[in-house]
Amino acid sequence: MSWKVQIAGEYLDGSFDFSFELNNSVFDTNNTSILPGQFSFPADVALTTKNKSILKNPHLVNNASSIEDIEDVWIYCYGSALFNGTLIILSANPSTCKISIVANPIRSFKDKPLNQLDFGGDRTIGNSAAMLAHAKATALNPLNFDYIFAPIYNPNFLNTPTADARSAFQNYYKFATDAFEVGHDYPAFMPFMRLEYMLQRIFSECAYTFSNAFQVNNELRNIILYNNYSIWTKAGLPTTINLKNHASKTKSGDFIKKVVATFCLGVFTNPWYRTVKIIPINDLLSRQTELDWTQYAVRGQSVEKPSGQFDYITYKEEGGDAVYQDFPVSDVPPVGFTYQKEVENLDEIESNGLPTGLYYVRSRHSYYYYNTSPFLFKRVYCELGLAPVRTGDKIELTLPPLFDYEIFQGDG
Repeated sequence: MSWKVQIAGEYLDGSFDFSFELNNSVFDTNNTSILPGQFSFPADVALTTKNKSILKNPHLVNNASSIEDIEDVWIYCYGSALFNGTLIILSANPSTCKISIVANPIRSFKDKPLNQLDFGGDRTIGNSAAMLAHAKATALNPLNFDYIFAPIYNPNFLNTPTADARSAFQNYYKFATDAFEVGHDYPAFMPFMRLEYMLQRIFSECAYTFSNAFQVNNELRNIILYNNYSIWTKAGLPTTINLKNHASKTKSGDFIKKVVATFCLGVFTNPWYRTVKIIPINDLLSRQTELDWTQYAVRGQSVEKPSGQFDYITYKEEGGDAVYQDFPVSDVPPVGFTYQKEVENLDEIESNGLPTGLYYVRSRHSYYYYNTSPFLFKRVYCELGLAPVRTGDKIELTLPPLFDYEIFQGDG
């Protein structure tokens, strides 16, 4: 097959023998810590006069320490552009040069920390009153903003808790005044970036068009990313918000791996159409087949009984921070938490005057801790949609959870 390599509009001298294999990553058995979608084309290049010029004389000793990767390299087959990638020079001598062309749109940003992405810089909000009003607007209409000031009950957040009950919250919201409050005794006030926006910003660093086929409804679009950086200072509230302060140093590629593993997603790249899509694996597996080749199989099919599934899924507790704790129902409740019963919805607890304790709310597929004074509902455990269990096998995810903000509080 006749392959050519084009760099900045010029073809390297010589023809190349590239080979590649396309695999459906839905059925990929590789390590899940590796993002799919990469093609690597190694080759030897004759260092003709033209090739030396295009590759910037990689054979010269003086250039050894400054050899750079060459971006936007095209691989052509019989005159048609097939792949675009990055040319990496592995070694060179006066006559030949070993190269590898990596066609992977994720490569360009996978090592970039999240807090170095472009989030638009400082966003001017206004004085303290304007900031508190803005926080309320994000909570009431979250999809209109890139972040949400979500109230989260987290009594262990402060290293030195105060006597003020409001210090047990990140983003304390007082129902009596219908407003957020922040002060020196309860200073935890911070925006939580929406996952959808973070993914958009990550893939904006990529030359491919990004499509998020995972967050297709409002509930999924409301997923937020936890952070613990408060905008409150000794001088009070600032007038601006910079989302870089609320993003971690996690590398973009590692973050994508965690999201994909947590929600059972697939990352699919199409080098011909230059697109990257994140798609739920379940959606792909439940699709009808294009063609049924069963009748043409040479051998008969072997059918095996599927292995048993886990009864429920939980996250491992991280670092003693109360926001990470989970309380699965068991015959022996966690210390300080009395398991009461299963109920259909939250209203059933309040309207029937049920006692303080831990409840499984069937309509929400989650556990809630209910406290009558002050009036409080707190989601304490995310079951990922599974039915409640008292016994059975459990799988613990080692990935940090991505939180929603199901907290209801009043002044009763």
